Amino acid sequence: MQLKILLMMLQFKSNHISKGTHMKRIELQEFQNSINYSEPFEIIKDGSVVGTFKPVQGISKRKVSSLFKENTKYYIPNYQRGYRWTSKEVKDLIDDVWQWRNINNGNEYCLQPLVLNKMGDSVSVIDGQQRLTTLLIISKALHTLNNDNKVANYTITYQTRQDSEAFLNALEDKTIEEAQHNIDFMHMYNAYQTAINIFRNCEEMKNQWMDVLTDETTGCFFIAYYIDLVGDKRLETEIFTNVNAGKIPLTDSELIKALLLKSSNFENDNSNVRQRQNIHQLQFEISNEWDRMESALQENNFWSFLGNDPTFSTRMDLILDLARYKIKDFNKLGQNDLFISYQNYIDKSIEPIHFVVSRIWMNIKEVFMQLEDWFNDSNKYHLLGYILNVSQKSVTENLEKYITESYHDFKLDIIELVFNEKRNRSQRIEIDFKQVISDQQYENKPKIREILLLFNVILSIQANQKNNNDDFIYKFPFNIFRSTNWDIEHIYPASNPEELSKAVKKKIELLIDEYEEALFNQDFNRNSNFIDKINALNYKKENNNSEMWLNNIGNLTLLNESSNRAIGNMPFILKRKCVLKDENEGRFMPLDTKNTFSKYYSKTLGDIYKWTESDTNNREEKIIEAFNNFFYEVTV
Repeated sequence: MQLKILLMMLQFKSNHISKGTHMKRIELQEFQNSINYSEPFEIIKDGSVVGTFKPVQGISKRKVSSLFKENTKYYIPNYQRGYRWTSKEVKDLIDDVWQWRNINNGNEYCLQPLVLNKMGDSVSVIDGQQRLTTLLIISKALHTLNNDNKVANYTITYQTRQDSEAFLNALEDKTIEEAQHNIDFMHMYNAYQTAINIFRNCEEMKNQWMDVLTDETTGCFFIAYYIDLVGDKRLETEIFTNVNAGKIPLTDSELIKALLLKSSNFENDNSNVRQRQNIHQLQFEISNEWDRMESALQENNFWSFLGNDPTFSTRMDLILDLARYKIKDFNKLGQNDLFISYQNYIDKSIEPIHFVVSRIWMNIKEVFMQLEDWFNDSNKYHLLGYILNVSQKSVTENLEKYITESYHDFKLDIIELVFNEKRNRSQRIEIDFKQVISDQQYENKPKIREILLLFNVILSIQANQKNNNDDFIYKFPFNIFRSTNWDIEHIYPASNPEELSKAVKKKIELLIDEYEEALFNQDFNRNSNFIDKINALNYKKENNNSEMWLNNIGNLTLLNESSNRAIGNMPFILKRKCVLKDENEGRFMPLDTKNTFSKYYSKTLGDIYKWTESDTNNREEKIIEAFNNFFYEVTV
């Protein structure tokens, strides 16, 4: 039965029909029903050749015990994804092998097929990379724990991922910080740590698991199928795509990478030596640069700047989606599916294949470089980051538009987005910031939130403009902002107008010192006791002035939800102490929030223990001034 499952894998399509060959042919169904063959032949299905069988290579059973003893170098071609098994798959494999010791009935355990291609002194792995890598990683984990010599002898090398090979070889000595530099590294590191943790928690499994795996009678084995690539240069990538169907699904980006890196794309017998060198250099560049792009997109601040769109199965899909819009006639094919659209574009082209691949690659590269340029430019990073994090449009809709637009348009679009004002024929917008900002009240919290976030973005840009170097002084962390819930908080408590005597101030300071640990650990039970004692001081007095200003934007600021729950209705002195302590301890605090509780905007310092209507007016004036100065060139 195990053999029959493998033979079903021969149902890949190659569209290659041998001509002028005298090799015997046999129908696929007949081949599946028998294993008694001693001569090579072609396998036919529906009148077409779908594969070849050679007894010398053909199909063989490979015991894991033998694989571990051999010094085979397994080679991973550049069209394949990297190592992607999660902790769940690693745990499942370890559990399956361990359970087999009690239910084997004297039989061996099959670990699924390997599809291989012998090439000189190494073996190319078309299918089976994940399991071969995982077994190697598990053997390293057991070697670390048991300090024995049962580690697998085979090695895994990569056509272009030399760093992954080095990381895997030295996995036992790697740290989480080193693993975070590359998505392959992270999966390898997590698999290793998963194995370490499982075996540490079960002494019997730690001591016997490797023996169960490699037992000569009841141990584990692979069915290895060695393909023949002679006569069909496309076969390897086609088999890779087909045999992975029904497993961990290949993403669009992985399929497109395999499509672009097919070996047949880079062979041109009519070209001269220099042209052939350029063609193969293109293949090498695609493979290496693709890995660099994937690694860069794993940086959370970069991805959050781009809007952190959850609709893409991988982050690379965003780049490929955007690249389609830069290629002439690409979307006229009417294909919405990302991989199908690339495949059809290549199939319908009448140019030499390496020209088409080169054009596609240049557009992919240009899109990525454009995004990197925006990320590394203070103005573009902050303005586009703001748009992508506030706009209701999809990330692709926004980025498609901005791929060709200038810095000037970012500002215009922000005014349209936030204030719903339209530009005139001269591409300027008529807007009175004093009126639209002063009109904002606490009840309109979503709009207040957009305006305050934009104010923080403007402050971030201004901070960088004070620097004579190109380096960022301050970069608004969109990744942290997106991962935190933010409230619109009254600076002067709306429910507690405060006028404090010196005696009350002193008592409040003593209470703050007493309850400081509870306040910053958000111990709400002790915080409740603190609030009761504060209220018992009877520090509140009626404010004879109008309280309309309490809900003005000048008295509202962004505060993370957890801090707001702890200090929401407390006096300004306590809010100030908590906010500044949070900021000093390295917790993210928006620039405006920090400035506000430092009374940075107040024209006269006055009493640092309280926030007044005058302070509110000063801050509102600063917000309006910042908007007027920043948008001056695009408004009238």
